[in-house]
Amino acid sequence: MLAALWIAFAILGSTGVSLLSRVVLKDHFSLPFSASSNLVAAAFFFPFAFFARTAAPSASFPWFLLLLACAMWTLATFSSASSYRTTDISVRAPLSQSRLLWTLLLGIVILGETISFYRTLGVLIIFAGVFLLVWHPERKFGSFRNVGVQLTLSYAFLTAITAVIDKAVLGYFSPEFYGLVAFLVPGLFLLALNIRRRGELRRLWTGHAGRLVAIGFMTAISYYGMLKAYQMFEVSFVYPFFQLSVVLTGLAGIVFLKEREHLWQKIAATLVVVAGSVVLKLG
Repeated sequence: MLAALWIAFAILGSTGVSLLSRVVLKDHFSLPFSASSNLVAAAFFFPFAFFARTAAPSASFPWFLLLLACAMWTLATFSSASSYRTTDISVRAPLSQSRLLWTLLLGIVILGETISFYRTLGVLIIFAGVFLLVWHPERKFGSFRNVGVQLTLSYAFLTAITAVIDKAVLGYFSPEFYGLVAFLVPGLFLLALNIRRRGELRRLWTGHAGRLVAIGFMTAISYYGMLKAYQMFEVSFVYPFFQLSVVLTGLAGIVFLKEREHLWQKIAATLVVVAGSVVLKLG
């Protein structure tokens, strides 16, 4: 029951972040947004990290993993914001599920997790949904040459790597401390890169302060729910459940953002992805 609650937090938070991020990034650059959303999320994590009892590891390897996770999250955050800016969320949400294949493979190879028939079948079904989503009858390679599609696929690969690193890091640090560092360090680094974009940063906060706070809060809730679930189950088992937010995100894009182009293709692809996620549950 508790695990289901954490997963629900992750799904709902992720859906809200997707919807608001698309709204904000239609008129703003990715770099100031990435820095702002990370730092706001870190601020929400701070009280929990402050009161959590975390014993600092004496070995160097856990700290190396922590730095590696921060580096990967920096890249993933920027690629995520860039993909929101250039891609409809009703397309981006199902397309980003390509990370499930990488998560499954990395979980098996690096973490020694088990593979099953249903997990493999579920991933293949999800990929069928991804190809249905990007397929275009007038283009030889569908939409794979589209910049937004390429950015989303890059984000999917990076988040699959970070999911595996997350699981490893949680063997040494508490979710509260790790969540704080995972947002604070990338946020400060991205903020430093915004020195020449201070005007854009001010304009972003002037026009969307409320949305940025909401995005930061939902990002923190979503990620914390994910980390708590990782403590209870294998990555390759629990991670696919988080992707059920693709249904809510796709519907939000169609209903609230009026993303009606190729409507039935989007709906069909989304249903295929959800079917793949259900099959994964059987594994």
